[in-house]
Amino acid sequence: MKTLALFAILAFGCTFGSAAAQNLLITNARILDGKGGEIPRGSIVVRDGRIASVAAGAAANVPGARVIDAAGRTVMPGFIDAHRHIISGNDPMWVQTQAPAQMQAFLDAGFTTVLSAGDTAEQILELRRRTADGSIKGPRIFAAGRVGLAGRAGGPPPPAV
Repeated sequence: MKTLALFAILAFGCTFGSAAAQNLLITNARILDGKGGEIPRGSIVVRDGRIASVAAGAAANVPGARVIDAAGRTVMPGFIDAHRHIISGNDPMWVQTQAPAQMQAFLDAGFTTVLSAGDTAEQILELRRRTADGSIKGPRIFAAGRVGLAGRAGGPPPPAV
């Protein structure tokens, strides 16, 4: 099956300007809605970086929008990985040397969003900054860290203020 990855188009299809300024029209697409529905030949309109409409048939012209003819390829929502330890090892050079390939692998697998669960704060925040500014192509990253047990039963007392 030929697939035109919506996540890649939305994340990287309009590389000029911020996502908030992107207008895109995808036509002639087989659209999977993520809930079991299918539109065999449809269109997707993206205004200001957000999906404005998904419909069967051709969409109205969107002034100034980039038009992509999907040529019958499949367009579908991106996946979310809700628990991932992205950074392997504790090497400060990981972001420079291994991150671009790892982030591309997430995109290639269809992931548009990844929740980092417990990676080294400095490295994951740097990686999140680089994917957000486009210097590394990759999914949107939500970073989560450990919360201390200060003040909880069985945990150490809260610090004196």
